Amino acid sequence: MTKSTFIKDVHDAEAMLYHVAKSILKNDADCCDAVQETLLKAYEKLDTLKKEKFFRTWITRILINECNGIIRKRKNIISVTTCYPVRRSWLTIRTCMPFTLPTTDAVLIPL
Repeated sequence: MTKSTFIKDVHDAEAMLYHVAKSILKNDADCCDAVQETLLKAYEKLDTLKKEKFFRTWITRILINECNGIIRKRKNIISVTTCYPVRRSWLTIRTCMPFTLPTTDAVLIPL
């Protein structure tokens, strides 16, 4: 598949890719990220596509894997207040955590 054919096929499939991502992720920002990463990975691995007639199936599978990866990353984020209830004593906070907590309770820590 040539680069110009790839670009044409991507333009033909972009609405479908967005709708597939939206049905899995439900978040516009995550959908855009997933589609963008999918196009990058597909372009880098274009030589692994065996038959051009299966382009839409191939790129959709890449997109689904990317969406599942985003969901997996989301599951690894937990709130600090879930692990450590916020206490008012400075001594307690200082002994539990090596940093000071901001004033909001919505602090997220990636695992």
